[in-house]
Amino acid sequence: MYTFLFFPLGTEGRLRRVPAATLGLVTTLAVVHFLLHAYRPTASWINLLVLYTDRPTLLQAFTACFVHADLFHLGGNLLYLATFGPALEDRVGKGQFLGFYLLAGLVSMLVEVEVYRALHPE
Repeated sequence: MYTFLFFPLGTEGRLRRVPAATLGLVTTLAVVHFLLHAYRPTASWINLLVLYTDRPTLLQAFTACFVHADLFHLGGNLLYLATFGPALEDRVGKGQFLGFYLLAGLVSMLVEVEVYRALHPE
């Protein structure tokens, strides 16, 4: 594992194929962030995309996997995805990698909703 100031930057093993799913996710996350901050979507689009923990929908839990609060949040997630994504995708394949990414996103959104409900019982 290569590191820089304790940040992991890659693996020593060689990839067998181009990490297309990881590159696609990185591009999609960056484009979604740019579009949401450049065009200032209407309230109806925000209600559709952003997860509201007091009244969540399954669609919001899915789309919230692609929405980030600011550049720091986006950058941290992209660093993690670009660091570990290619090796994981190479090991398990594109389909399973994308499935894992989406399933992990859905689970994290459901955990966020339950934590909110536990801390705000009203």
